[in-house]
Amino acid sequence: MIGNKHPLIESHIIVTGKVQGVFFRAKTKDHAERLGLKGYVQNLSDGNVEICIAGEDVALLLEALKNEPPPIQIDKIEISKYPSTKTYESFKIKNRA
Repeated sequence: MIGNKHPLIESHIIVTGKVQGVFFRAKTKDHAERLGLKGYVQNLSDGNVEICIAGEDVALLLEALKNEPPPIQIDKIEISKYPSTKTYESFKIKNRA
């Protein structure tokens, strides 16, 4: 990404399993910052967690999250890719949607 241009794609990820109340968002933020990713993570009212990443390069983040020990337990990951609509300055933990 050059200058203030948006990446062409945003990756929206829904993670299902035991992912609330187990520091999953904090772990996601730690891994995302280590990988230089920008976007956010937030709890959803249905018990799932949403992760939004600027760009398509999410494989290393998802691999790191899948390797987190209990009590975190990922049952399912759904990834959707959309045209970018925002610029993210960092990776943040957002309040519940």
